[in-house]
Amino acid sequence: MKKILLFGFLFFLSVIGYSQAPTYINGPTTIFASEGTVWYGDVTFGPNAVVYIEDGAAPIFFGKNMVVDPAAIFISLPGNNQTGTGRIIFRDNNPIYPGYPLQQTLNGGYSAGVNPSLLNIEIDNAFGLSLTGHTRITGSVQFTKGHLYLNDFNLVLDNDATFNAFDVSKHVVTNGLGVAVKEGMTNGSSFLFPVSIAGTDYTPATITNTTVTRNIHVQVKNYSSSAAIETIFATKGMDRTWQVYSNVAGAANVVLQHNTQ
Repeated sequence: MKKILLFGFLFFLSVIGYSQAPTYINGPTTIFASEGTVWYGDVTFGPNAVVYIEDGAAPIFFGKNMVVDPAAIFISLPGNNQTGTGRIIFRDNNPIYPGYPLQQTLNGGYSAGVNPSLLNIEIDNAFGLSLTGHTRITGSVQFTKGHLYLNDFNLVLDNDATFNAFDVSKHVVTNGLGVAVKEGMTNGSSFLFPVSIAGTDYTPATITNTTVTRNIHVQVKNYSSSAAIETIFATKGMDRTWQVYSNVAGAANVVLQHNTQ
């Protein structure tokens, strides 16, 4: 009986270890739609990673931490009229180790320019996805369940990128120094930033650019921690402040909304 119990214990440990086994990608690799790629443990894309993602590919990430080296590159699969619809899904409830992970993390390795940039991501984790590094997206951020927590890092969307399926229960939480950035907003274009400072306090901002093409930055902060720029009404107003600014000076129309669950 003791031997059987010991075997069972060792088997349980091996299952946990397998579910969290890390993956290191540091060279050319292609993710095909037909393969059904699944990562059960942490994933790191090294400095030599060139990741081609086929249209329709939807690799599922069940690990805890995903890290992208600043030199890594993600592109849609060349040829066959690829349009870049492949997406990485961040999902909870690891089927090999139920309940793992809770909140997941993503370090996109971004600082400037266009690389590294993820094509599309989907957040399908009730505990959310937390940034541990600046991240740039060229396609879309899809909210299935759970929030995207910026912490002290920026989420940058290029001129074509979008937020999809957000609402009061799933959106971008600007709970630190990080901001949501929309690149290349042309004169007359509008964009809705689905932001809040907490998951139960949804305060989206819609910005319409009325000047030259530029990048718009948006963040929501608690009133008490925001810079005091008011004079007469320094102690008045709501308990939230929106920080809206740009890399180029100029006017914009701003529509703010304050919702609570």
